[in-house]
Amino acid sequence: MSEEEEHDIKAQDELAKVMTDLGLNTNYWIPKLRDILHITNVQALQYFGPEEFETIEPHSRLPWEKKALSKLVEMSGKEVVLKQSQKCDPIGNEQKHDTPTKQHPEQMQQKRSTHIGEAKMEDETEQRLELKGAKENPLCDKSHSNDMESTFLKQLDLANISTLHGTVSRQICLQNASKGLALEGVYKTGQINARLQKRGKLVNIPMSFDLAGPVHQPMIKQQEFSSSEEESIFDTAVEKIGFNTITTGFLQALKEETTSQHSKALYTEEKQRENPNSSRIHCAKYLYLPLASGSFDFDKLKLSDEALEELQSIESTLKSVNDAFKTRVLKSRLGSFFENFGSHVHTGPIHFGGIFKWKASTEDITSNQKNEQRNILLEAVERYSTSAYNSSGCAGGVSMMASNFITEFSEKYNATLLSKVTFSVGTIGGPPGICSLEQWKTDIVSNAKMWSVIDRGTSLVPVWDIVTFNHENDFENTLIANSLKEAYTLLTNPIPNCRVEVSAKAEAQSVMQDIKHWQESDVEYNLQKIIDLKQKLHDETKNNLIWVNTCLSHPALQSFLSNFITAPANTVKIKKLMRSIMEPKCCEVDSFPQLASVMQWLNESEGVSAQVSDFKDLVNILTKAKENLKEVEFSTKYSEIIEKRNKEITNSFNSFCQSLRTSELIEQELLIISVASGVGYCVKEKRFQRPLHYDNIAHLQLTLESACGESSSTC
Repeated sequence: MSEEEEHDIKAQDELAKVMTDLGLNTNYWIPKLRDILHITNVQALQYFGPEEFETIEPHSRLPWEKKALSKLVEMSGKEVVLKQSQKCDPIGNEQKHDTPTKQHPEQMQQKRSTHIGEAKMEDETEQRLELKGAKENPLCDKSHSNDMESTFLKQLDLANISTLHGTVSRQICLQNASKGLALEGVYKTGQINARLQKRGKLVNIPMSFDLAGPVHQPMIKQQEFSSSEEESIFDTAVEKIGFNTITTGFLQALKEETTSQHSKALYTEEKQRENPNSSRIHCAKYLYLPLASGSFDFDKLKLSDEALEELQSIESTLKSVNDAFKTRVLKSRLGSFFENFGSHVHTGPIHFGGIFKWKASTEDITSNQKNEQRNILLEAVERYSTSAYNSSGCAGGVSMMASNFITEFSEKYNATLLSKVTFSVGTIGGPPGICSLEQWKTDIVSNAKMWSVIDRGTSLVPVWDIVTFNHENDFENTLIANSLKEAYTLLTNPIPNCRVEVSAKAEAQSVMQDIKHWQESDVEYNLQKIIDLKQKLHDETKNNLIWVNTCLSHPALQSFLSNFITAPANTVKIKKLMRSIMEPKCCEVDSFPQLASVMQWLNESEGVSAQVSDFKDLVNILTKAKENLKEVEFSTKYSEIIEKRNKEITNSFNSFCQSLRTSELIEQELLIISVASGVGYCVKEKRFQRPLHYDNIAHLQLTLESACGESSSTC
């Protein structure tokens, strides 16, 4: 074997180890990374950013795979920092030279004023030398700038933050940060602009909410804008949606949407006021500084008093309205509710901290000057931010920066164009009116009241789920929850593209016809083929109608899936693939005779399930599950334990139902099923559709005991 081949094998092994650590299937994902992004080794992962994530994300087969891939974005930042920090020996040398020697107090006092003056001169000289170096060798300077940027991120002193978390009131943090933005709803309509609108307070502060360290790493991102409006839209999107969520594709879609809809007239009016032969350019660098994070537990989410009162009022109206006017009421009253409070709430992880922005801009440039002016701005903002990374911190402020920039680059660029460059800073969070990065960072790190919400995460929960599971006693029945869901569908579902629908349905029917010819030896391949079809149908049609009505309802697919129940060898992987196919839409199928058996098989533990025929045994299992969850409530193993206990509860509950059915105690079976449906039990799927936490299990146990009687062995 040649050295080159050995090197390739070693590189692939290293890459496989990273993917395995993330829980990703190497046989599936390594070819994807190679073929789509040309990533063949660990070193290339340091360039895996938001754009690469956006490209590879559609190939995810399961929701958790998207989360695992997003970790690569965070890892890439760390990898770059690690590699770049190894190149920064001069910083260590500077620290060595700056170490003071012991002196007599009088000598130190005599030298203090001289030292201050010399330091200021050194700062100005150093800044001029940096600018001169950039002028003479811009490529070398860019590399040096990247080194400085990476080192700066690594050396951010956030050591005191961990002790601050415990002293920060969650009420103060959630209420103060961005004026309570974390508690606001968001109206998810498919239009990005709707996500940027101000909404009312949708939920109260969950009692379980607590602050922890940030999930994200500090990062620096550069952005260019062709107008003040573009910059304003970007800043608003960062505040409302989150810095870490913004991608190039997102910005392009937002720009097109903004200039083609309600803001088009304003945009056109602004353009008309401008000189048609001139334009403006803005270039900015953003420092994203997350200091803390926290998530909302779904089972602790409660609607705000205002939102709850409004829904109760709508419920009263719906009870008395004639069916002929129901749709009108749904669109009117609940449409107003969505506009005022939103349809969904972000559950996190919510990041608190701040964003510091360096900006260089210019106006009134002609089209033939645009390229040169753009190069000027790129160098300007690079030097502006770099001066802040280094110890000088741009000591002379904005005016000195502008003056030095013009002086040092006068030989490289047109003097008139240089004179049009203006420098400024901006902040989200932290003390207002601060131009010094060091001062801003010191203040925001030490004072949680200055924090802003800088990212709300990507996890969203619909308001009707909050009503169904967390407000059982505030509404008489499921009327308002069902009405919310129906109104949301009426108001947001786009008119289907007939050509796309027809094409997608034809492809689905073709695959269904081919199933009977599939080879038994290609089980995993065939299951993955079905999963890919499911994802493709959703991507093309933006709904699951064809998947449910054409695929899951097809006898050939049902027979194919049902055969796994009696198959002699069923691996964990096959069960995972099957679960991806069946969930979460299988209960919407009108006719699937073997559905209950398939779902029961999927929910069985790998070991032999305990047979539960006595009500007391079921109660004991619920009691032990509660105790276990209480013990590990703040443990890192909580998610693992809750999954294990939920599986045990599901199997025991189904076993007890089967026992009642065998004994022909149909009324008793229906009674406990109706009780369990209150915490999300689905009869068709034979499982609980949401994880049962401590409170859910306690509620289930109490209700079962009340309904069935503690002393009854057969319920």
